[in-house]
Amino acid sequence: MQNFPSNLSDEQKLRFLSANNQLKRKSSTENGPQTDHKFRALSQPRIIIIGAGAAGLSCAQRLLDNEFTNIVILEAQDRIGGRIWSEQIDSGHVEFGAQFLHGKNILYDVAEQNKLIKVITPHKKKVIDPVTDHGSGGEFLFDMDIDAKAFPHLEQVFIETYNTINEIVEQCKYDGPHTDDDKLSFGDLVKAKFCHFVSTKHNETDDVKAYRMSIFGWLVRVHRADNACKSLSDLSCSEYAEYAGDLVNTQLSAPMKSILDLCTARVPRKKIMLNKAVEQINFNQENPHPVEVICKDGDVLLADHCIVTASLGFLKKNADTFFSPCLSDEKTDAIAQAGFGTCNKIFLRFDEAFWEDQYGKTDGFQLLYFDDCNENDADLAKLPWYRSIHGFDVCPTAPNTLVGWLGGSEQNRMMETLTDDEVADSCQQLLQKFLRKCTVPRPSKIIRANWSHNPYILGSYSHAAKGQTEHIKAIAEPTWFYRSARGVLEKQIPGLLFAGEATHPTWFSTVPGAMESGQREADRIIVLYTKS
Repeated sequence: MQNFPSNLSDEQKLRFLSANNQLKRKSSTENGPQTDHKFRALSQPRIIIIGAGAAGLSCAQRLLDNEFTNIVILEAQDRIGGRIWSEQIDSGHVEFGAQFLHGKNILYDVAEQNKLIKVITPHKKKVIDPVTDHGSGGEFLFDMDIDAKAFPHLEQVFIETYNTINEIVEQCKYDGPHTDDDKLSFGDLVKAKFCHFVSTKHNETDDVKAYRMSIFGWLVRVHRADNACKSLSDLSCSEYAEYAGDLVNTQLSAPMKSILDLCTARVPRKKIMLNKAVEQINFNQENPHPVEVICKDGDVLLADHCIVTASLGFLKKNADTFFSPCLSDEKTDAIAQAGFGTCNKIFLRFDEAFWEDQYGKTDGFQLLYFDDCNENDADLAKLPWYRSIHGFDVCPTAPNTLVGWLGGSEQNRMMETLTDDEVADSCQQLLQKFLRKCTVPRPSKIIRANWSHNPYILGSYSHAAKGQTEHIKAIAEPTWFYRSARGVLEKQIPGLLFAGEATHPTWFSTVPGAMESGQREADRIIVLYTKS
């Protein structure tokens, strides 16, 4: 039994548990406080978890490991995993959602213990020669042929530009918050610094400067996809610095869903109800079980605690009607203002790897435009949706497959309204524009998730918007407090709790962040029912 000093508050106990239950190397037996069996039998609360993604499953496992057995997980979709969605195709698989392990944590440890860490090794990169090879070797392709005479020393210009942009990004991310530059958005600051760099090249022609700007435009599209934001102007330097973005990202050959299953293996599948969408969550502290969950199929479930792990996108659209009584103004404002957007992957299946004859074994193709508008929102709105695809990677886990990465929330919404044939036509034409050495066939199959039109998710993940730290804190705060009608506890009890990647202060947008947030809310309940 875990005992705490009698003078500790619940908040101090929670901080103690959080410090001792970080997502770092720990055995399966290290699951928070151990509690008295008789006390647990007397105080067994009813707990409903909304969502069977990484946060919900991790929350359930932590509670079950601490003898909280009266648990049910309601999942609106017909599958487990949420934004982890691994799909088997032929002899391989694709990842519609999360596909990287961020840092060394419980996900990494479980994968390593089960020998699933078969890291995908990039193909050996050739020396970049944009003049003659147009990016052969899996690097960069330009939308027009380049005249070698007009661009002397082009390889050196390319490398210098690429390295300079990455240095500027890191400088803005870590130094911007500590200077007057923080008054600018992350996107505005990066662009201002890069334009200053280009302006110092006094002896360069306008064509060479445009060449540099095309590289900058590509990296802007990459960061827009990575951050699932409409524009880099949506990002705050100070908030971006809070994100633990220096974690090493590991891409695996094993499906991400299989690793999640191993991490949450002690959650009985009978505890999970699929296709169980929730219509509304009500609260009446006069009832013995004050939280009422009304499902779309008409079922009504009562609970002492309800832990909502729905995506921030879902909360943005539904918070006003999903909860009764309404959430506080502070919480609803935080939900409305917190950063959240969409990044889609478009998988193109071909009968064969047509690119290999001319480009060899490669990791993919990055797309650069000489007329890139460089993050001008007005110009972006005028461009076709596929101009926001920053590149096509060769899918390492599925044969003969290219993966197009599409950033920009508006562009994703536009793409998702199109038919598969329309998307296939646009992608084929786009590839042909850049892969001029070969004839690009029509894809035999196109697969996509359409995250922003999924009514239970409505996007991909959160990003570092202005004020994100305070928004996260407000969203994660429990609410609907009451006193136990059964006299088990003599303290204020939270009826409604929140978890999910968008509630983690430093690992937002990641699977480890989602899992740790679920464990955090489980610990919050465990503290309530643990004797001092």
